[in-house]
Amino acid sequence: THCHARIPTDDLAPIVSGNYLLIVHRSGTPDDIVLMRRMVVFEKSGGVTVELQRAIRADQVLTHQRIRATAELPTTVRLTNPMGDVALSVIQNGCWDGAAVAVAPAFLRGDVLTFEQDPALSFSGSDHWRSADLKSTRYRALGVSRLSRSADGWSFEMTQAKSRRFNMQSGRPDLNGEFVVHNDEFDEVETSSEYVDVHFSLEHQQFGTARPEDVYIYGALSAWTFPETHRMVYSPDEQMYRLTLRLKQGYYDYLFLTPNAPTLYTFEGEHASVQNRYAAFIYAPDPRGLDRVIGMERLE
Repeated sequence: THCHARIPTDDLAPIVSGNYLLIVHRSGTPDDIVLMRRMVVFEKSGGVTVELQRAIRADQVLTHQRIRATAELPTTVRLTNPMGDVALSVIQNGCWDGAAVAVAPAFLRGDVLTFEQDPALSFSGSDHWRSADLKSTRYRALGVSRLSRSADGWSFEMTQAKSRRFNMQSGRPDLNGEFVVHNDEFDEVETSSEYVDVHFSLEHQQFGTARPEDVYIYGALSAWTFPETHRMVYSPDEQMYRLTLRLKQGYYDYLFLTPNAPTLYTFEGEHASVQNRYAAFIYAPDPRGLDRVIGMERLE
C-alpha cells in the first residue's frame, strides 16, 4: 500500500499562511491518529536571504554552523513595530524539535531586518548521515552484512556500527537525513517494494556501573522525533545496542542519537563543515490574530 496527497488542489487550498499540522486518522475515529506531519504555508511577499557563517563562540568554531538572515518587509505588510513584531524561525534538515523559534531581529535598516548573533541561530554541524541501502534483495549492498529470507519475509542485517565521536569527518554524500522508497527489481516502486526487517547494532563497551545511555535511531525514518519504537535495547553481555525496524525497501539516512544524555552526539561526531539543509521562515502578525509567514528561503 502506498498513499500520497498533493496540496494544494482545486478542492483543498489553504487561504491563510502559517504553520499547519497534516493529520491522518482512521475513518470515523478522529482521535485514532495514524500519522501527523508539520507543514508550512508561506507567502512570497518578502525577500529573504540566508547565509551560513562561522560560529562566534571559540568552543564552537570546529563543531557548529551559524545562520545569518535578512528579510525585506513587503509593502503589503504594515507594522508599527517591526523590531518587536517580526520573528524568524530556522529548521535544520527536517528537525523541528531543535529549531530556532521566534528569533527577534538584531537591527532594522530601512525596510530590511537582519537576524544574527542570537545563540539560537547556532546549530551543531552534526555528522554525515549513516545509510541503509535496502533497494535490492539479490545482493548485499555496502553496509549490509547478511541478507536472508524466511516465511516472514526478507531480513537485512546491517554491519555492526561503532562510535564516530572522535573520528575525522567523512566526505561521503548523504540525503540530509531523508529516505527514498525504491527497489532495483521492479517498476512502480511505491507499490512493488517489500517491507523488510532491518537489524541495527551499535557497539558500546560499558565501563563501571553507570547506566547505558538511551540510544535512538533518528532521521526522517523516525519522523524527526524520538519515539519508543526507535529506541535501541542495550545487551550488557554483548556490550551492544540492538534494534529491529520494519522498513519499506529503499535508501535510508539515519544517526544514533542520545537525547537524554549531556550531548545528542555521544556516538556521532560534530563538524562545522558538514553540509546541512536549512529553511528560514519570517513571521509577522495579522490583524485577525494570526501569524502570517511572509517569507521563506532555503539553504542547501
